[in-house]
Amino acid sequence: MTRNLSKPGRKTPCYHNAMYTPPHYKEERPEVLQALIHQHSFGLLISSGPHGVEATHVPFLLEVEGPGPGRLLAHLSRANPQWRHLEEAGEVLAIFSGPHAYISASWYTERTDVPTWNYVAVHASGRARVMEGDRLRSLLDRMSRRYEQTSAAPWSLEDVPEASLQAMTKGIVGIEIDITRLQGTQKLSQNRSAEDQQRVIHELKARGSQDDLALAALMEHPSRPR
Repeated sequence: MTRNLSKPGRKTPCYHNAMYTPPHYKEERPEVLQALIHQHSFGLLISSGPHGVEATHVPFLLEVEGPGPGRLLAHLSRANPQWRHLEEAGEVLAIFSGPHAYISASWYTERTDVPTWNYVAVHASGRARVMEGDRLRSLLDRMSRRYEQTSAAPWSLEDVPEASLQAMTKGIVGIEIDITRLQGTQKLSQNRSAEDQQRVIHELKARGSQDDLALAALMEHPSRPR
């Protein structure tokens, strides 16, 4: 069941969610943006509520069927007031952050330059619907299958007694967002010389954190999301 919480006669606001990205950092390939969401699926859901901006950190499931940008699935606690205003909020925004790291100016050939931060991010905009009943159960089943697929002994909804499952689902609501726009940034020192880029890659590998190595790999192979 999908709930319609819009109030009769109330004008639905529509916001233009634009992600600021200089042209040389812009990532527009749908398959790359979708892969980044799959790999960094713990996102931030942002919407407009009656008392201002509302935001919740949640894991998402991206489903893509056909040539479109796809849809996002998630669930919120029923105690979280954000879900009550999602359908009348107009456009909502989900933000996904990939690897990021500090880039020291000492890594460049010219030390008179300034430090910066390299990063990867995706913004997904769309309209949200609230899901309950059988559709909520289907959502939970699909999400658990997705996130349990690497487990040696995957958990499933079938492991939960029916009475316990009914009690649990009463405390949450499902969210479905039909994506209308995907925007991405891959800031990977594209504005630097080839020599500086190689120096940045070398220093990231030497520093060696998980994000450092992921960014270095992206700089070497920018078509491969990490």
